[in-house]
Amino acid sequence: VWMLGVWQTGEAARRVSASNPEWLAEYHRVLPDFRPADVSGSCFAVQDYHVHRDFGGDAALARLRERLTRKGLRLMLDFVPNHVAPDHVWVQSHPDYFIEGTEDRLAAAPGNWTRVDVAGTPRILAYGRDPYFAGWPDTLQLDYGNRALQDALVGELRRIARQCDGVRCDMAMLVLPDVFHRTWGITTQPFWARATAAVRAQVPGFVFMAEVYWD
Repeated sequence: VWMLGVWQTGEAARRVSASNPEWLAEYHRVLPDFRPADVSGSCFAVQDYHVHRDFGGDAALARLRERLTRKGLRLMLDFVPNHVAPDHVWVQSHPDYFIEGTEDRLAAAPGNWTRVDVAGTPRILAYGRDPYFAGWPDTLQLDYGNRALQDALVGELRRIARQCDGVRCDMAMLVLPDVFHRTWGITTQPFWARATAAVRAQVPGFVFMAEVYWD
């Protein structure tokens, strides 16, 4: 059973979802009785890899997993490696985990960069993005050129692996070294081989499913 969108989302991404004109038009198209209160924010803008408070938190997921196990079913959750929500704790505690830009970059491509207040200091950070599209304004881009960031993500995966039997990895190809360099001009070390080995050393047989596209 693959459950999409169990992780905690935040108010920052919800505000973006509730104010983007193109997205609002789409909400009205697909939901004729749409109301502003319906906007919850994207489940791909993860604020924290703990189960959303509205779903009962981590304890509720553990109870569900027990019931699935008794029925011979396994549980798969989501992992979003490329980006996080604008109000993720790392933005304030580890701004070096994110790709930082300049005023010139912001002026040249305002759809890919944004100003963020970091501990009272204005910074220009990149939106998460696919190299063929403009940035997603409800996310911030993680910097895979920073080994400490990769270590932190491996830590998140190891914790997630105690809560489920596998993860579906959103747009997994975006953090491959060649793709990341093409998108950002930043040289990185491979992530997936190290991450999968670290998790499976803790939980043998843990399943990783990669979402990929562009053929």
